[in-house]
Amino acid sequence: MLMKIFFDSDVLLDVLAGRPSHYEKSAEALSLSEFKKIRGYTSSLILCNLHYILRKLTDEKTARSKIEAILTLLDIIDLKKDDILGALVLQMPDFEYAVQVSIAARSNMDWILTRNIKDYKKSTIKPITPKDFIALGYGS
Repeated sequence: MLMKIFFDSDVLLDVLAGRPSHYEKSAEALSLSEFKKIRGYTSSLILCNLHYILRKLTDEKTARSKIEAILTLLDIIDLKKDDILGALVLQMPDFEYAVQVSIAARSNMDWILTRNIKDYKKSTIKPITPKDFIALGYGS
């Protein structure tokens, strides 16, 4: 059974926006889903946020194209009322991160792949950076 990895928006934005200092490891982690070494997931909420950011950085056509590319690589988890309710009881300072944890927990993720480890300190799903995840031996 393949490991289930939840991709946070910062990792996806590293790849989609080509952030030079983080692109390599984030792209390598994302490619693991493409080559079926892991099962990669993200949330519908993250996709909406990514589109908003990418549209500001580029244009509507490019933003939509990049979202379509993610849809070929990752499974998308819908946001549900129970995720919001779960996030409300989590003792996390950032509500959006609490929602992502609630979604990841409901979907039985093994890890949350993020560069913002400190924002997930109280997460019920262990956060890990792309660099550290690749170092576990899943890299190409």
